[in-house]
Amino acid sequence: MFGASVTYQSGPGRRQLTVDVTPDNEVRCPGAPRRSIPELNDSTGIVGTLQHTGTPVAVSRTLTFFTTTAGGVRALNVRGFAVEYRTKQDEGVFSDWRRATQGQGTLTGVTHQITGNNGRKSVTLQLRNGRFAVSPMYPVSFDFVEIYFCALQYRRADHALAPAGVAEGAIGLESLRLQMGERKAFDTTWPSPNEKRPGFGMHLRTATNVGDHAVELTVRRLGQTETITLAPGGRQSFQADLVSARCL
Repeated sequence: MFGASVTYQSGPGRRQLTVDVTPDNEVRCPGAPRRSIPELNDSTGIVGTLQHTGTPVAVSRTLTFFTTTAGGVRALNVRGFAVEYRTKQDEGVFSDWRRATQGQGTLTGVTHQITGNNGRKSVTLQLRNGRFAVSPMYPVSFDFVEIYFCALQYRRADHALAPAGVAEGAIGLESLRLQMGERKAFDTTWPSPNEKRPGFGMHLRTATNVGDHAVELTVRRLGQTETITLAPGGRQSFQADLVSARCL
């Protein structure tokens, strides 16, 4: 048996839910004798403070539960042996219990992987000490907008006669990072003094998608323009100019 007290505070840009859970040898009705349960004497219960501060929009697939402490540490404030946690989203089922890291009054590494499309989400967190005490459920609601990046690596030759897939010359490996929906256009003017310099689009020879989202490449060869989609992990050889790249 456990007793609990719940405090909820709400204000502009701030939501806080505080739940105290204590063994019932510390909680009693008025006039009732205090009960002693020996096996619970070493369990101080769980105190958790969950805050969702700042913007109510989550822009990452991983949601981290945290409180803002004096040192700026992202951690749950707890008391006792709350070394395990589980989460669920909306009306779904709870995940398996997972281990977290307990510090001096804090619990770190408590995350939830957001699923589904953009929109309103509600994620619930529950803690336990691995022995006796299980906390009530801490709900947090927020609006989810997925914002991600694409990553491309490519090699170019420094002259037009290099064979397909062969990046002759000393330009080296070039990298490109694009935000969701962003398009990058390249200077493909030739002949040009820039053809031997990084950052331009002449003489593309290989391209590799090293990110988690598809990249659309527009290339031009012998005056003909073609659009190619590279899936994550995809690699392709070219003997063309790179006109533009877009993060899908």
